Amino acid sequence: MAQSTFSGPVRSGNVKNTTGTTPGTVANVGLASLSQTMPVVTSQFSANTGSVFIGMLPANSQITNIVIDTIQAFTFTGGTTPTMTVTAGKSAADTTFISSAQTVTALGRVHDIGNFAAWANVSIAASTPNVDVPVYLNWAATGAPSAITAGALNVTVEYTQVQNPNTYT
Repeated sequence: MAQSTFSGPVRSGNVKNTTGTTPGTVANVGLASLSQTMPVVTSQFSANTGSVFIGMLPANSQITNIVIDTIQAFTFTGGTTPTMTVTAGKSAADTTFISSAQTVTALGRVHDIGNFAAWANVSIAASTPNVDVPVYLNWAATGAPSAITAGALNVTVEYTQVQNPNTYT
């Protein structure tokens, strides 16, 4: 399957400016939604706590959703009713994007979870304008297991590159 790469926000629509009130005269240009998905497999969970790099968001992006699919249930050796929880942020152990730990032990999906205020224009800051932003997944196996024997996730970050970064602060 062929793939295309674009160097800026992808816009769609044929009426850029509103000149009236009827269809065809009202602006209908919007930005394309994009996503990055990263699989996280058992071998990456080498300790009961840790972090893994998920992806790099283009500068001035706005996160629209973070989806975590548990595609292989987590199993453990030892411990007292162990569970797997995750958060997400801009660096290892940071929780900017998902601050409340989400349980992902069983097969299933969690989404629309996070610190929504931090999702708008993730790289807009007076000290770091127009800078790409890394996304890290942080995990913690609670219940003191001696080993994580199975478990796998697909982590998808959905985002839109903003049209005019100066309109958001």
